[in-house]
Amino acid sequence: MVIGVPQAYIDECAPRTAPIVLKRVEEAISELRSLGARVEEVKIPTLHLATIANAVIYYNEFWAAHKSDAATILKHRRGAATRADLLGLADGVCRLYSSAAHSQPLPR
Repeated sequence: MVIGVPQAYIDECAPRTAPIVLKRVEEAISELRSLGARVEEVKIPTLHLATIANAVIYYNEFWAAHKSDAATILKHRRGAATRADLLGLADGVCRLYSSAAHSQPLPR
């Protein structure tokens, strides 16, 4: 069995990844090696776009689940931080959709 590991991407994400997650990734790779897998580094040029795609999906799903609460939160003034977060979320969703709509298609 051959396992592909995008080590460059793991290294790129390391500064913003919890140390325990990085440790578990290394442990998993070591375990696979110990079970006889051949581990090879792979390069996936567009992998960095996964972070953007994840953000678009996450914020869209969060907004869909909470948009019915938006008017109530804003109306009843549950706290400035909550209102600011909600408005920031809406702004973030709009920006993500806008940037996604204007991005160029990926080359094949």
